[in-house]
Amino acid sequence: MDLIEHAFPPFRGKNRRKISPVRDHLWAFFDETGHARSSAFVGVAGFVSTGGAFSAFDLTWREVLACAGVPSFHAREFAHSIGPFSDWNRDEPRRRRFLKGLLGAITRARLLPIAACIDTSRAKTPPVPPHQHLGGPYFACLLAASRRAIDHARNLETPRVVDFVVARTSEYRGEAFQVRDRLLEDPLRRSLTGSLEIAEARDVPALQAADLLAYEMAKEVARLAARDPARPRWPFQTLLEAANGVPFLEVLRPDPQVPPELP
Repeated sequence: MDLIEHAFPPFRGKNRRKISPVRDHLWAFFDETGHARSSAFVGVAGFVSTGGAFSAFDLTWREVLACAGVPSFHAREFAHSIGPFSDWNRDEPRRRRFLKGLLGAITRARLLPIAACIDTSRAKTPPVPPHQHLGGPYFACLLAASRRAIDHARNLETPRVVDFVVARTSEYRGEAFQVRDRLLEDPLRRSLTGSLEIAEARDVPALQAADLLAYEMAKEVARLAARDPARPRWPFQTLLEAANGVPFLEVLRPDPQVPPELP
């Protein structure tokens, strides 16, 4: 099997066409964290790179999972030692080896992290239901992250189209396609906005990595909001170094009901 086919299985969303990976495109994989009504922070995080980089990453990530005997990675399950990690809670060396392997898969593939977050607890007005307003926190964060991915692609020596894969979520169903519509209305980014597909994170290693980044992003933003003088958590610091000095975390203005303006 071709490596790129292994990394990009035939995603099929409801009533959506099958996506075939395009070799000269970049790919961006995003997952979310937080809930509009109940969480202090809502954010979107993930990685952008070439198909070849994601192919190499895909194989390494799956090897780490196989060696650990777990079917897929979910950050909250891992953090709370539930699901496939239910017997790991007292084995810190095992946990650290596993997490080090996952972080190594990301850093060796040189995937570029991208993240955006909103502090919904500081919103001037309560967040509206996510389906009723295009300025909701998930929409704003995904739009900001997608713009950054496209801007990265535009600044390459040879600009590339970016194809997006977003983790399926029941709370924000449909908003990802509204973000893509907004990008297609943007004269600065229209030509580099590629396809979009919704996929199950448990089936796609790059979305599991995005989930890890989203979880660590929420922890880091909470630390900053609390003015905690401690250093960032080890996983976040590792991902920060993987960005190679490029700022990748964007904390948006705290009113999620005001949609960001196009520059």
